[in-house]
Amino acid sequence: MKINKNFSVINYFIEREKEIKPKFSFKGKTKKNFLDWKRSFKRKLIELLGEWPKPVPLRPRIIEKIEKKVIFGKK
Repeated sequence: MKINKNFSVINYFIEREKEIKPKFSFKGKTKKNFLDWKRSFKRKLIELLGEWPKPVPLRPRIIEKIEKKVIFGKK
């Protein structure tokens, strides 16, 4: 009996990739299939991202200004 020993990390990941079937891969053919998939994907993505921070007003302040011959930077 011959045992195939392959110690290549690249080959290992290539073989693993063949076995993995992503839960949210799109397999539909119609626009309705796509819209249904998009809705469920978006719902799961928002669930995984967690709560969004509350919006804040944009009031930038310049706290430092550096001037060079070619580069200008503001902080």
